[in-house]
Amino acid sequence: MPPHRWRCTTARGLKAAKELGFQRVILSRELPFETIRRLRDENPYIELEVFIHGALCYCFSGLCLASWALTGRSGNRGDCAQICRSLFRTEGGEGYFFSCRDLALGRDIRRLMEIGIDASRSKGG
Repeated sequence: MPPHRWRCTTARGLKAAKELGFQRVILSRELPFETIRRLRDENPYIELEVFIHGALCYCFSGLCLASWALTGRSGNRGDCAQICRSLFRTEGGEGYFFSCRDLALGRDIRRLMEIGIDASRSKGG
């Protein structure tokens, strides 16, 4: 199967991925630990990969249109222009208005291993 990006946040989505032949799913990075644990418990038949470091989008993973609208580069196609890290200037001032904190779960890697997460991912973008 060719490389494919698919936002997955539910047990139903994981089941569909398995039925389509996927062996591993990379979970959306905004999921809280308890949701990750529940998805692991409910879906032992598919490998799960979790982001442990990287940018948190002001939108939800795979649903941002800002990058495409402002630059023609689509985050939904793996080519995010990182609008959320850009400096914006307005009449009222300037700032990083879309910037969120970065994901930093390195300290929780043992907890993720204990609940059966198969792999972790660190990404700068």
